Amino acid sequence: MGWVSRARSTCSRLAEILLPPEGEVWLVGLVVLLLLLGALRHRLEPWLHGVAELPPAVETAARAVDPERFGRVDLNRADADELASLPRIGPALARRIVADREANGPFRSLEDLDRVRGVGPGVLAAIRAEITLGPAPGDTLKAE
Repeated sequence: MGWVSRARSTCSRLAEILLPPEGEVWLVGLVVLLLLLGALRHRLEPWLHGVAELPPAVETAARAVDPERFGRVDLNRADADELASLPRIGPALARRIVADREANGPFRSLEDLDRVRGVGPGVLAAIRAEITLGPAPGDTLKAE
């Protein structure tokens, strides 16, 4: 039975090497926690610097916390580039929206966008949560 005692001895030596002494368990926990925080920070880095798209639930929460940074697009003040950032609105449609606003005045409701060629129920549904209707520059229209 010499092999049993050798196996037991080997296991004891491994335990001494791999497991910390009882008083230092908190240190191992701290190291593990720091490693996890570093990995989490690395995963969130693009979002923290605005490089990556946020998941919808996180973006909604971010808008609630910081509306200035994650605010909606104002249809009566946005330029074509800002409008093109909305879902289902490309550069050409964004230019038509700006041209219509300049020709016919500010949008008073979301449904007013329907007067622009290329905007239909699908586009309205896609951008409804992304936009706001503030007063046009120099207009006295109250924000909705």
